[in-house]
Amino acid sequence: MCNCVSYNLPEPYQMDEPVIINGISVDACIADTMRAVWNAGISTGCCCCGHGRQDPSIIITHVGDVDYTRKVIEAVDNRRWQILCNVTAVVGAANADGIRAITTDMNEEGNNG
Repeated sequence: MCNCVSYNLPEPYQMDEPVIINGISVDACIADTMRAVWNAGISTGCCCCGHGRQDPSIIITHVGDVDYTRKVIEAVDNRRWQILCNVTAVVGAANADGIRAITTDMNEEGNNG
């Protein structure tokens, strides 16, 4: 179970403080994955480990990076991830936050399903 401290829904058992990477606060259990994503040149809006309540998620800023992002994540993390994209500038308002899911979740085997 994830023990990362949630800034908005903290629980007493959460002890793993966020990791700061280039001035950005990242949940501890996804820090290595996010380093890999950024080292691969993928631009992101935000990310969250899910804090044991849901799957980790990442919001990328370029719709063309979806498959590449999935491959980078699969190489370093075997968990199921949601890959989302902020597409407001491309297709207009997606929802109140400007976010639209553009891929299916990866299943436990790392395949789209």
